[in-house]
Amino acid sequence: MLRRLSLCAAALLGALIIVLNVSPAFALAASDIPVLGSLCRIFTFRQEQITDEKKVISITMPKLTSTGNSALEKRVNLEISRIIDTEVKDATDRANEYYDAFLSTGGKPEEYIPVEVTFNYEIKSITSQRVSFMIYKSETLANAYQTEHFYNLDLETGRDLTLRDLLGGSYRSIAAAQIERQLVERSPQLGFYLFDDVDIPALIDENRSFYLNENGKVVIVFDKYEIAAGAAGELEFVIDPDASARLPSVLKVNNSDELQSVLLDALRRHAQPPALDLSGWAPGVDPAAQAQQDFAAIVSYRPESCEGISFRAEVRSADHLLVCTFSWPD
Repeated sequence: MLRRLSLCAAALLGALIIVLNVSPAFALAASDIPVLGSLCRIFTFRQEQITDEKKVISITMPKLTSTGNSALEKRVNLEISRIIDTEVKDATDRANEYYDAFLSTGGKPEEYIPVEVTFNYEIKSITSQRVSFMIYKSETLANAYQTEHFYNLDLETGRDLTLRDLLGGSYRSIAAAQIERQLVERSPQLGFYLFDDVDIPALIDENRSFYLNENGKVVIVFDKYEIAAGAAGELEFVIDPDASARLPSVLKVNNSDELQSVLLDALRRHAQPPALDLSGWAPGVDPAAQAQQDFAAIVSYRPESCEGISFRAEVRSADHLLVCTFSWPD
């Protein structure tokens, strides 16, 4: 086995040396080749820039190699090539449309700012059994055209790994419980942005985007605007089946904005918020009174979320934590 690996590595190195000597452009691309251990499995195969007065398209395309499974390599590399070629064409068509629309509304060619489109890839993790990476495209002037494609491959079988493979038959409930717990933990920062009608279990299926991190853990990815406002960005959640899915009993909030954010998240979940640690607040602030003010503020700008709901807040004498309680109409 060791002799076989050595021969493969030597053959690959020889091929790289030949290409580097005859292609300066490839030599530049090869300077960024990720080398993992002694054997390269993913490297920059194509690096190109397409530039004119309408667009600047930068392409960095990966290639999967030396897996010992030529059918897998052929399938994945062909798919990546097709995806990028298709999206380059689509981006070019959009750039032409932007340019024509700019001129038709009185713009001058010399004032037009070309659309910038970038294709690249990122290796998430790699072992002798599995590889996880993504290819992505970002495009200025068009947030709706940001795309990502994740590859999670079993190098021994050549199969695409699924959440069922990695988390078992109960993958949906395991992942949903972990995500809900993390959403509560992040609610001081995210509560304002989360959509009210998010149904996490319904969003978890075998087509759900995910990757494997360096620790081999599943990381589930939600696109920008999928479960929260755009300001929240793309959201990722590490799924650890061995970790507790119990919701936190206490959260620390540092200011009134974070307190409102936690209350909004609880309303979204139709649940009571955790007890709140306000120890970092300035002296002299009445936590219960502040919570009442914050709930009144929520009612003023989100009345549909608070219709018929009563609210009470008090500081628990035993531990000085703020306890907020909602009462929903029957």
